Amino acid sequence: VAAVGGIVGSALVYLAYVRWQYELVVSSGWPVAGAIDLAFAYFIVKAIFRRHAAIPFLLLLAVAADAIGMLLIASRHPFVEKRCGGAALMTAALGLAFVLRRRKVHTFWPYLLGCGPLSWWALYVDGLHPALALVPIVPFLPHAPRSLELFADAPDGRHDSSRHFEHVWKYPVQAVLFLFGLVNAGVLLNGYDTGTWALLAAALAGKPLGIVAASGLALAFGLHLPRGFHWRDLIVVAFATSGGFTFGLFFATAVFPMGPVLTQLKLGAVLSGVGVPLAFAAARLLHVGRYDQHTRRHTNRARWRYGRHLNPVHHAGAET
Repeated sequence: VAAVGGIVGSALVYLAYVRWQYELVVSSGWPVAGAIDLAFAYFIVKAIFRRHAAIPFLLLLAVAADAIGMLLIASRHPFVEKRCGGAALMTAALGLAFVLRRRKVHTFWPYLLGCGPLSWWALYVDGLHPALALVPIVPFLPHAPRSLELFADAPDGRHDSSRHFEHVWKYPVQAVLFLFGLVNAGVLLNGYDTGTWALLAAALAGKPLGIVAASGLALAFGLHLPRGFHWRDLIVVAFATSGGFTFGLFFATAVFPMGPVLTQLKLGAVLSGVGVPLAFAAARLLHVGRYDQHTRRHTNRARWRYGRHLNPVHHAGAET
């Protein structure tokens, strides 16, 4: 619900600003405003809250918002002449992935080389963005149980580095993301215009307001926030989601062709990082996370007890 609220809030602010400036040529870029850079937002919330219910809430919020954004931009890819049904190809890809999973194939290569191309071709011929080809295949990939630490391996040694996709491709994907940012994040500083300011207003105001408003509406209908997660925490998390960065750049390049309009949106996606100091300022102002004196005292007391349990002789001598 919070993810939908963030997308609706950012879209309303974006479109309102565009209509106010009479620049309707950039109006189709509203899905870009709802993008959330998952890793970037995770590190912000982790730095503020450390271990807290805000972290899984943020992860689910970002995944849901980006998944909805992908569905919104997927149909904007140009169509090609259909020589075979995309639905049939996608059914074959998912069916093959299901059979591999049922037969307990523990290496990811058959999924990647067999199901991946079928899914890519299915999206391509149906006019959907083929860069999303592995998204429907990922749920079938073999994996080990994970903790809430975003980049941590399984603690019990069950993570087979030779078989699991996310471990083998961890460093190559970092190189790919670096090159993606190098190519797409470089924009002319004089390329700002209506699209830039509309995206900034939507990311910094529309998205946080939408998340908070949708959460309030959900509470009114009987839903509840996670245990230990309060309104003040929600406001800080909402500001932490303002940065689009990688997902914003990807959405922008998927919506607009090369040109001045794309430059405006890309610059807006890069500048949305100004939401970082807003998140820390909100946390300090509202006294949440690392800025909550009660929480800090409780954490220090727990650390002292834990250290005393590990070194009882040393602490007993110190007390004497």
